[in-house]
Amino acid sequence: MSVYLIPAPPQINLPDKYSSPITIDRGQDIVLKIPFTGHPKPKAKWFKDGQELKTGETTLSVGEEVLLSSIVVFHKKAP
Repeated sequence: MSVYLIPAPPQINLPDKYSSPITIDRGQDIVLKIPFTGHPKPKAKWFKDGQELKTGETTLSVGEEVLLSSIVVFHKKAP
């Protein structure tokens, strides 16, 4: 038996709950998890105002698990 892996373009599988605008209160943390597919496995990146968001910024955590990309934005508490 032979197994052939067929290339497939990246595809975002946007959950229905994200099909309309989301409103959160100022200071509220938010977690967005977006499933995606593709072969070879695509690299997921998050952008805001044309700038890539990266892990390590004080209020942000970007992760990738199997075929799920997530972003966590933490409310930055005033000193």
